[in-house]
Amino acid sequence: MKNFGVIMIARILVAFLFALIQLVPVVAQPAHFEFGGWKHTSLHGVLSLQQLYRSQQTILRSGVTEKPVMQDFNGQIQLDSRSYIWHPNFMQVNVNLDYHPSIRNEKFLVIPNRSETRTAEKFRVETLLFDQRPLSLNMFSGVSHSYINREYASSIENTRQDYGGGISFRNSMLPVSIRYLNSDWEQHELATARIYTNKRENIHGDVRKSFGNLDDSKLSYNYDDYQREYGNAGGVHNYTSQVQLTNRLVFNEQRRNLWNSMINYRKQNGSQPFERIQINENPQFYLPAKFKTQAIYRFNDYKQQVFKNRLQSILGRLEHQLFLSLQSQIYYEYTDIHHSSYQEYTNRWGFGLNYQKRIPIGLLKLGYNLQRRNDNHDSNPGIQHIIAEEHELLDQQTTLLNQPDADRATIVVWDEDRSIRYQENIDYVVLQRDPYLEIQRLPGGQIDNGQTVMVDYQALQLNSYQFDTNTQTVRASLLLFNRFLECYIQTQDQSYTNVNASALRILKTISQHVYGIRLQWKEITAGWELDNYSSNVVPYISSRYFMALSHDISSSFNTYISGNWRDYELTDENETQQFADVSGRLVYAWTRSTSLSLDGGYRFQDGRGIDLKLTNLRFQLTSQFRELYLTVGLDVYRRDYSGETLDYNGGFIRVERKF
Repeated sequence: MKNFGVIMIARILVAFLFALIQLVPVVAQPAHFEFGGWKHTSLHGVLSLQQLYRSQQTILRSGVTEKPVMQDFNGQIQLDSRSYIWHPNFMQVNVNLDYHPSIRNEKFLVIPNRSETRTAEKFRVETLLFDQRPLSLNMFSGVSHSYINREYASSIENTRQDYGGGISFRNSMLPVSIRYLNSDWEQHELATARIYTNKRENIHGDVRKSFGNLDDSKLSYNYDDYQREYGNAGGVHNYTSQVQLTNRLVFNEQRRNLWNSMINYRKQNGSQPFERIQINENPQFYLPAKFKTQAIYRFNDYKQQVFKNRLQSILGRLEHQLFLSLQSQIYYEYTDIHHSSYQEYTNRWGFGLNYQKRIPIGLLKLGYNLQRRNDNHDSNPGIQHIIAEEHELLDQQTTLLNQPDADRATIVVWDEDRSIRYQENIDYVVLQRDPYLEIQRLPGGQIDNGQTVMVDYQALQLNSYQFDTNTQTVRASLLLFNRFLECYIQTQDQSYTNVNASALRILKTISQHVYGIRLQWKEITAGWELDNYSSNVVPYISSRYFMALSHDISSSFNTYISGNWRDYELTDENETQQFADVSGRLVYAWTRSTSLSLDGGYRFQDGRGIDLKLTNLRFQLTSQFRELYLTVGLDVYRRDYSGETLDYNGGFIRVERKF
């Protein structure tokens, strides 16, 4: 192994010294290499040497201390080659190579909190036949091996192989395209030892047709055969066939009056069989006297082994614009749901106004919305199966399941494609908020901040019920002194009438008042906001302070800093959460060829299950001489997350030759 390391370092040095000899710029090397009909058009790349030092001390919740240290001398060879055979319109060949040889390749330590991707090996070849011709063909194949960091907690090793191709037949009568993809991807979480494998074979075809300039139709077919396995959550193997027809019909040359249509059929066999038909119709027309009308029709028929569900809804909306100051709308929506265990009918109608007016000292904005909704639910007591309930998981926001009295043991959380099954206490946690359950994502898990997930669970089904919901929203803001100062307020009140006894447990009364002030002066923004949310379900009081500054001190010195502080009090739970974060960046161009940068941040969270303290700093100096780049960097990172602490220090020196 030692001899192998010496040989590898020697090879890197020879390649690098050869590049240094060629210090004359060679940004592109056109047509230097020919072999028969082979013509090479360009070659770009990077050759680099790097010395790394990284140390990290981790104290686990169990009290065990880990102290990995890495000193690594490595290099990089990155090449991007473009060629063609006989003529560019006959066959193009693109090759991409990225290789990081290192004698300590097995000891990669990824920088925390940087979302850093370190490519160990990557090779990809793409070919294109008959470009700019009616019939063209492309093929590709690639392998890659990389290390990344996911948020603040997880270091990930990725290995990926894929190949495929496509064929396109361009013509004015019936353009056709077909694509094929075969991929094999394995992800290894180094800290938890979880392994996620994904094998996929996909065929996709499109056929387009237009009968004139005012219409466009596309028929698509998609076949997916995928196998996924994630940790101890079990494997999934599904076969999915999908056919979709989309149409767009325009009724005038201005392309404002139009009709969008979509019909989709999907059938899945395997671990999670189901069958679904979707229809969406959406016409919209501009009428005289600045009126606009819109209609939306939705049909969704879903069949699974345990239940069937059919939904139909129609929405009509009429809008009017009076001059530039007043916009008004009225709407009505009817929804009909037939489920295996219940039937539900909903009528919703409403009215809205938005008004803005310039006044001598600024701008006044007013808004008002009134909505009334009637729900009729017909069912018998029992167990209700909830499938694919959609939720967006956001940090600093409470996310409750829609149904009360949910059985916690039956909760299963998926991604939007229902192909990845997340794991409780690793990707998310479930908290009791009687009579509801709350879901929070965990930093470092598979669920990103703001990601939409699908939740399956079982809940007690109530007797038949009906009620009317009345919701009023009022908004007002005043912008003064050329938008230097903005004062705003928003209130929302939600109450119920015509309620029978069975519905009392699911009703969420709301009385919310939001007050805020925002200051904007040149590159400085600052403000304060108070949110008083009174409800019979998870009421809270939240206050938030925020500030941001972006300023160029000179043409060579740039600064940016931002900060937030939020107090979040769950009044019924007698629970307080606090969130704070500060981040900044300084960039100084010392000379035309030398620059310095300093990035830093601090994040603080305090509350049940979310305790977190993060500090990170990065300093970097970069200097250039012709095509030679020298970079020196230092990294400092501190983390205390739910009783587990991490102390990281790192530094590097890198020399690069770009061509």
